[in-house]
Amino acid sequence: LLTYIFTFSIGQTQALNIYSGTLTVQENDSYSNTLVYNSASVDMTGGDILSLDMLNSSTADISGGSITQGLYAWNNSTVNMTDGTIGWNLDASDSSTVNLYGGVISDWLYATDDSVVNIYGYGFSYDSDAGGWNGGQLTGFWLDDTPFTIDLLDNVVVDSTYYDHINIVPEPGSLILIGCGCLFLRGKRK
Repeated sequence: LLTYIFTFSIGQTQALNIYSGTLTVQENDSYSNTLVYNSASVDMTGGDILSLDMLNSSTADISGGSITQGLYAWNNSTVNMTDGTIGWNLDASDSSTVNLYGGVISDWLYATDDSVVNIYGYGFSYDSDAGGWNGGQLTGFWLDDTPFTIDLLDNVVVDSTYYDHINIVPEPGSLILIGCGCLFLRGKRK
């Protein structure tokens, strides 16, 4: 059961406030500003959302489509992204969790308060002088071997960083190699 209030049309796009159930966004679907509350969820496999706000323990699973402007995770919400495009920014605040396994973030990423962003991949490289948002640039490969580039936002005005809670998580193969190396060194010591 999908519960929404204040649904209205702007041209051919729809704006929604979702309070329960799951909003499924598929190819050819188009929504304007979409706010998801409580324990409601979004399952996005295609289509377009202008901006998406996840609030109050809501969950978004994004495996395709485009969020034209921004994705905002607030108040203990969870975002899992395996593919798709975020046209502007991905912001994580207020104890939210973002798990990135793939996709494109066209503008910037930041995590503030007690939020956590986990980036799953390999071949990570960080360049503090690159990017357009004063926080540097992270490059690497998603687990499916697709290269990515993510600019990190740093708010130099208030002298605080917005990427303190971003974790890079190496592919399982790298962890196995590290474990084997430790076992080898342990065996050599004996």
